[in-house]
Amino acid sequence: TLTDTLPNGVNFISASGTGSESGGVVSWTLPDILPGQTASEFIKVQVDPGVTSGPLTNQASLVSSNAFQSLLTARATTNVRAAPVLTLSKSVDKPHAEAGETVRYTISYENIGTVTATGVTITDDVDGLLTLPAAITNAVIAGQKVIWNLGDLAPHATGSVTFDATVVPGAVTGDIISNQALIEAGNANSATDSVDF
Repeated sequence: TLTDTLPNGVNFISASGTGSESGGVVSWTLPDILPGQTASEFIKVQVDPGVTSGPLTNQASLVSSNAFQSLLTARATTNVRAAPVLTLSKSVDKPHAEAGETVRYTISYENIGTVTATGVTITDDVDGLLTLPAAITNAVIAGQKVIWNLGDLAPHATGSVTFDATVVPGAVTGDIISNQALIEAGNANSATDSVDF
């Protein structure tokens, strides 16, 4: 039997083979292991956002009823480095729109990490079937891109930006208008979300 005791500060996601988790311990019932045979199992965990730094150590144990050493243990340590984690969601105010009609997009964002994200920007790639106004509050328009320079985003800070766009006169029934927004920072992951109508 193989068991692995998860450290505090991680959330179990999955395990290979027959591995199952209960009370922070992942267990496998293994078949017989022949002389010279090797095998491996894995566990996937997510570090809790509340863990900001320090080592995470977990221990695996292998128990056999007829081995020379009935109990074997091994440890592995991972050092956690705090980081910002950006999320993004995008919505549109109308599920359908006709040619010449104006729609409003809302892009919501958050830093769910424990460190300030620096130099945060949002870029929206606007579909070619939409036309943009001459100006958008707090944004830069570059062709079919709308860019917001948000600056630094503190841990757990949230916000949203909006913009209007008009369906071009040449759009016809059945056209799919797709828009994708991207949030980036100098010291964080990027995140995207898109919406169609």
